[in-house]
Amino acid sequence: YQEEFDAFCEEVCPSIPEPWEEMRRKALWIIFGLMVEPDGGETIFKHSMIKMLHGTFEHVSGWQQAMHVICLSDHDPKLCWTILRGLFDYQDANGRIADIIMDANWARNALKPPIQGLALHWLLDNDPKLEAVSMEDAKHIYQGLVRWSEYFFRCRDLNRDGIMENAGAMETGWEDAPYFNVGFPLASPDMNAYLAIQLEAQARLGRLVGEEEAVCADFEAQSKALIQRIITNCWDGEKWSAYNSETGKRSNTNTISLMGALILGKRLPDEIIEKTIRRLMEKDKYLTPYGFASEAVDSPYFNHAFAQGSIIPPAQLIFCLALEACGRFDMAREAGLRYILNLKENGLFHTHNALTGKPERGMVALDEKFLFWSAWSSSIYLFMAKRYGTT
Repeated sequence: YQEEFDAFCEEVCPSIPEPWEEMRRKALWIIFGLMVEPDGGETIFKHSMIKMLHGTFEHVSGWQQAMHVICLSDHDPKLCWTILRGLFDYQDANGRIADIIMDANWARNALKPPIQGLALHWLLDNDPKLEAVSMEDAKHIYQGLVRWSEYFFRCRDLNRDGIMENAGAMETGWEDAPYFNVGFPLASPDMNAYLAIQLEAQARLGRLVGEEEAVCADFEAQSKALIQRIITNCWDGEKWSAYNSETGKRSNTNTISLMGALILGKRLPDEIIEKTIRRLMEKDKYLTPYGFASEAVDSPYFNHAFAQGSIIPPAQLIFCLALEACGRFDMAREAGLRYILNLKENGLFHTHNALTGKPERGMVALDEKFLFWSAWSSSIYLFMAKRYGTT
């Protein structure tokens, strides 16, 4: 195992800048220990993938795999193509990718936001000529991604207004967030923003695998139209909100995911970018000494739970990438360094207390009494240490 682990470290992340290096092998050990591999039949896994953590979450999460692809693709695109390919082993007849993949019952589990297109953009940036993936697998990913996008248009737009909705809390990625108080079906800016990016990404991959130009151009046109609908329906001139598509009731919480459309970067008008960033970076609200809180710490809805105020992996990665997409690398670096410093000092847990930085044990909503170090936070640690941690 020592030889196998050493080879894994060299392939995935051979070094990161000081002073982050000491934690590098620990982070890699967590990822290494949570890798699942095809074994010829005893498990359902057909490709290498990464579980979240030991104990309470002994499963593979679909949107977490996409984040692993983003975090690990700059040095090991071959592994990341394999992970992305693996997600489409579990695509159902409607095109849906289940969020939880662990056994024969995976098909009944909730989906998560379509962030795979964002991951594909990163992977193509690091392997633009598809050198680390076979053409057969690249075509399979393309076809699966098209079906995944079509699923949302067909099955998650109940009122047919062109804005997709979440059918329940588990679909959002923010399972216990306060903004669910307006009920479901819930149209949110972040989920639609990911879908717009995914339409772009599948056009990009489509051209590389020989798809007709007219088809690819149509995907891009759909993306631009969706972005405009996101602005029209979810931006009120000052801030973003989600809304119940049946009642029209709008969220009034300070949940960070409501600003997730910032991931669109410069596809958004400058005024929207400036106002959103001003809100995101406002002192003593979202950006704590330990990273971004999932609910503003001065919010009446703030609590010690996953998406009610804790420091959680998706908020860190998504909003650092969003700031970069808006041309604010310095702000992304500031936030990213706060997060990885906290991981270094308090451990690679997947939830931390926004007021102290300590592991968020016994969370109010999810009752996670036995937290373990997480592959999710470990991958983000490696990514941010390499990207932001230069001295």
